[in-house]
Amino acid sequence: DDNVVSLLVNGYSSSWGYGVEQNDLISFENFMKAATKYNSSIAQNCLGYLFLVGKGVNQNIQEAVKWYQKAAEQNDCLAQFQLGWMYSENQIGLEKNIYKAIEWYTRAANQKELTAQYNLGHLYLEGGENGNNIVEPDTTKAIKWFTIAAEYNDIDAQYELGKIYTRGIGVERDLEQGIKWFVRAAEQNDRESQYHLGYIYIHGEAQTIEEEEYEYENEYEDEEENEQQNEQPIQHQEQINEDEDEEQDEEQEQQQQ
Repeated sequence: DDNVVSLLVNGYSSSWGYGVEQNDLISFENFMKAATKYNSSIAQNCLGYLFLVGKGVNQNIQEAVKWYQKAAEQNDCLAQFQLGWMYSENQIGLEKNIYKAIEWYTRAANQKELTAQYNLGHLYLEGGENGNNIVEPDTTKAIKWFTIAAEYNDIDAQYELGKIYTRGIGVERDLEQGIKWFVRAAEQNDRESQYHLGYIYIHGEAQTIEEEEYEYENEYEDEEENEQQNEQPIQHQEQINEDEDEEQDEEQEQQQQ
């Protein structure tokens, strides 16, 4: 519909100042008209964003959920993903709900939304608290969604699969399968995967979680120590410069006398 297109164009242009003066109120009015009069899922999605961040309107998480949900019910993939993200995080004004997060992430993931597929895999891998209920980890489902995303070359999903298989997290340890996914991610310049591959090729086995955490802590301590050492020469040089300036001032005073 030309009317919808016109409203959306005006909404985007006014919101970001594309070719016109930036005006959040006009942007909001255009999106609202497209969302209500023409039931545009794109406009509904935009309204969800405006209420989420408080752009042109007062921030209102419940209103953001309302408009995202209207768009999501029309199968808008981005709105479905956004609802999944909002319910999986601790948002002010919205109670965390992993069940709803899984529901909306799944609907977006079924539309080949890569980040939704990865996040869904991560939710199943970690599990977590949902109010008074505990969502137990489900490695089988985690692997399913990580694999779907990894086959589309999602680096994070490939890396997670590499760790799952090489460490035997919830499954039988399979070094060959883990190496395969680390290689896929490493070929896309993922440094963590490259590191794990190097470790495996040197030691003949995967690095344990405890070893990785220990190495990370030591690396962090080394970085702090190096920063402190780097600060000392600077402070020392600053003191030298101050002393030289004082000597020069004294010499000038003596000459003037």
